[in-house]
Amino acid sequence: MDEQQDNAPKTDAPEDSKPERVDRAAAAGLPSEHGPEVRVIKLRPAMFRARPFSFIGLVLLMTAAGVLALYAAIRDAPIWPADGFWLIVCLLVFVGAAITMFVWYLLKLSASLEITTKRTTESHGLFSKATSEVLHDNIRNIAVTQSFIDRVFNVGKLEISSSGQSGVEITMKDVKNPHGVRETIDKYREL
Repeated sequence: MDEQQDNAPKTDAPEDSKPERVDRAAAAGLPSEHGPEVRVIKLRPAMFRARPFSFIGLVLLMTAAGVLALYAAIRDAPIWPADGFWLIVCLLVFVGAAITMFVWYLLKLSASLEITTKRTTESHGLFSKATSEVLHDNIRNIAVTQSFIDRVFNVGKLEISSSGQSGVEITMKDVKNPHGVRETIDKYREL
């Protein structure tokens, strides 16, 4: 029996060494996880997909108010008694809907989720910034939440928690293709 043990091939590698991790990201056509940090994806929350009925309602309200205001301003014979009143009402509705759409756009523009080969970073704010980042090696859980309408329009809420904190560190609502984003992050995680 001692002869069989002596004839076993000997290797120079120590027994504790781990096999090298397969680069799943490069195999999927994404930037390699080895080397310098490179941006893979930068996302902003969706407007139309996240709230399609609100978006369509605001566009229809702006269009109707604009057409009625234009009609009230250029028609020759007054149809209703208080022509100036209806022109002002239509203009106020148009301006209110346009301001609502613009503020909504700025809120979506102020939030971003950036995925690099090493970390995921969430940023909020236009003038002042608040950021939160999690290294991919430290990610403990990625949760995707979608309602029925979210599933129809392929948006959802993405939550990332790390092993270093007790709660959720990154929360981004209205992410387009949240399952695809989760799969991209998983390619850079050690699973």
